[in-house]
Amino acid sequence: MSGRVQDAASNMSGLWQRIVMGTKGLLHMHDYERFDGPGVTIERSGRVVRWTSTLDPESHAEMRKALGEGVGDLEGQMTDDVEALYRILHRYRPQDVIAAIWFRTAPKGDAASPNPNTGGGGSLAYVEYVATLYLCDPGTGIEFVVPPHVVEDIYHRVESLFTLEVWHLISRAASRETTKGKDARRDLWFRTLMNSLFVRYPGHFDHMKEMLLGIEEQMSCDLSATLGWSIADAMAVGDAIITLVDNRTNERLERGSREFEALYLRAWPAGRNRLARAVKRVWPPHRRPWNARYLYGLTAWTAFLMQDVTLFTVDELAAAAMVDRQRVASLMRDASLSLGACSEPYLRYPNPTPPLLVRPCIEVESERCLVPVPTSFSWAIRALVEERLKEPMPDGTPNVWSAYERARARFTEQQTVRQFARAFPHAGAFHSLKYSWKRDGEPVQGELDGLIIADDTALIVEVKAGTLSPEARRGAPDSLREQLDDLIGEAHGQALKAREFMRSAPVVEFQPADGGKLRVKSGEINNFVLVTVNLDPLDMFTTNLNRLVDLGVLGEGSLPWSVSYLDLVEIVAALEFPVQLLHFLKRRQRVNEIGFVEAFDEIDWFGHYLKEGLYFEHLAAERTESGSNAAWGITGYSEDLDAHLMHDERYSGPKPPIPRQPMPEGMRMMLRELEDAQHHGYLHVSEALLDLDWKSRDQFFTVVAHQIERSRIDGSSHDFTMVLDDGVSGLTFIADVDRERLQRDLLSYCQLKKYQCKCRRWVGIGKLVTSDNCLDEAIVIEAEWEQDDDMDSALEEFLPPLAEGS
Repeated sequence: MSGRVQDAASNMSGLWQRIVMGTKGLLHMHDYERFDGPGVTIERSGRVVRWTSTLDPESHAEMRKALGEGVGDLEGQMTDDVEALYRILHRYRPQDVIAAIWFRTAPKGDAASPNPNTGGGGSLAYVEYVATLYLCDPGTGIEFVVPPHVVEDIYHRVESLFTLEVWHLISRAASRETTKGKDARRDLWFRTLMNSLFVRYPGHFDHMKEMLLGIEEQMSCDLSATLGWSIADAMAVGDAIITLVDNRTNERLERGSREFEALYLRAWPAGRNRLARAVKRVWPPHRRPWNARYLYGLTAWTAFLMQDVTLFTVDELAAAAMVDRQRVASLMRDASLSLGACSEPYLRYPNPTPPLLVRPCIEVESERCLVPVPTSFSWAIRALVEERLKEPMPDGTPNVWSAYERARARFTEQQTVRQFARAFPHAGAFHSLKYSWKRDGEPVQGELDGLIIADDTALIVEVKAGTLSPEARRGAPDSLREQLDDLIGEAHGQALKAREFMRSAPVVEFQPADGGKLRVKSGEINNFVLVTVNLDPLDMFTTNLNRLVDLGVLGEGSLPWSVSYLDLVEIVAALEFPVQLLHFLKRRQRVNEIGFVEAFDEIDWFGHYLKEGLYFEHLAAERTESGSNAAWGITGYSEDLDAHLMHDERYSGPKPPIPRQPMPEGMRMMLRELEDAQHHGYLHVSEALLDLDWKSRDQFFTVVAHQIERSRIDGSSHDFTMVLDDGVSGLTFIADVDRERLQRDLLSYCQLKKYQCKCRRWVGIGKLVTSDNCLDEAIVIEAEWEQDDDMDSALEEFLPPLAEGS
């Protein structure tokens, strides 16, 4: 591989890490970055990433062929680099190197305190990789002080290996290129591995903890009877690990700080007098050459103090977690691997599913273990529980795996519907519904996990509590395709079937699991929204459903909103108004239709919705006009919501507020009033307001206030109309002092304006100026535009012609 191509690979992989890790490090990046790789240019401007092909199809094919032929060379180079890294690692005790690399990469909060809810992104994968190398071959090293320059050398070697692994995946993807052109399976394989390689924590810690404890509460049997410990025990130990790490880290850093302070005071001129402060401000002690050796030693000593920060004994953990010692001992045995325990050759390269993802500890000696990434312990518990429960049980011991599966499914279904009930507090929310009807004379039966009915909208919810296997997460194409079909495709099919049933008659009947009957006037439902929820986070697949269409997992048209349970919890918690969720889903469906804008995280989509409205029509126009094949991606839009959810009250500083969508206060009051009143069609009126962009919102409510004041002064009717940017919707506001005239004029005027503007949907809002309400009348007209002679005559009589260009 040429040096130029290697440099391009390094640049592209560095950008990829920052993209797939979302906000991690985003604030430290420049506003614009550009990387020119083989056949592609990647540009990042703020939170938007653009990919543009720079080669014609024939040149791309030649380039991919050359890349595919370089797989062997890359593997040889990586093998040499791993051996060189081992020569360094084998000089030192494993626990000391792992601790030093962890401290090098650990995120720091206020007062240098690591926040347990934060993750270091790709750098945490670096720590796991170093630990995995020791699990494969611990060596016989005895040195226990790892100098700072050695830590940096190890870190950069590992970083380089991850860069090569990215290029390795690119080359392997190219080697799988078929002559038929686009290969959806190959593309999905590559993206799965890239995501799994760098992304570690798929949600926020508190929500994950509630989820696991909730599953355990659903079980009728005691997990500790089978495992020797419970999920509650494991969560308590995970909390204890973080607390111990916090306390130890703060103590060590405080000792290092005191030593540096002593150096500062001893440095010439000594003390803190006026002369000393002036000199030290111009020439601080740490920049003086004769202090370099001392400061280097101080740094090494501080790092040495950190080496036992992530080492724990069973007794320490039991005391800190307040859990029975025998249970903690059993848990740590199950959660630990011994040095040299991993013999698989492929683990010598950076791997998407390292063993530490399931067993996050390394046994250093009896009842003493190292946790390479302390924040990973609690995240590993679900995988550890499920792996242990799947193991064959000793004779006479009942296998509780099936009971756990039922509890997991029950929790996911009930809590998903509960989240939607929280999002729509005035709606009807139902779960575990059976139904039957005849299709073409043949009986058909089905089950629906969740049904939420708000106004004339029905959310049809299907839930899957299963998980992807490690083989699938490593990109095994057959396993990945089959399991995605089970987790996403099957749920989508069930949702389509339930929608078909609800459309089969004006009134349908469900049978809830708890007995009785549920009659639904489905003929009055005008909007069906399909939702599939997975307990297992599948963001790398569900954020861009068009890829699953290409793979054949989903059929074209009527794509669902497919979301993980953890993301659903976060989005519902951030809603200011229930209608925002429906409006967000409307915009998400439009993203699917546009097809060339992607995200790596569902929270990024929702964050973009809050900040910028999730509108990409301008990109579609730009792409069409230029004839470009460019694709766009967004990243970093979750940062405001992350800041709120990640805040830990143990650290100083106020908790950041939940991000809110920009809108005038008058609009907030109107949306709140619509939600409280629950008049039929209120969601359509609310959505029409949300369809306004930020500038139009200010303009609309400014004019609304002006028209109300004019009516109040002269006692006449005053109106204002806007055609929305989508070109198929319009919005009219009328203020009047007479209610009967307001009702009459609002209907007739909106009908005429809808026809004149050739729109499919029109919303009218009427305000009686003598009332204290934000609005007193509202209508929604929705029908395809058709030419009508009577309407043409009415237009000529009552409305002036539209201005040219309107």
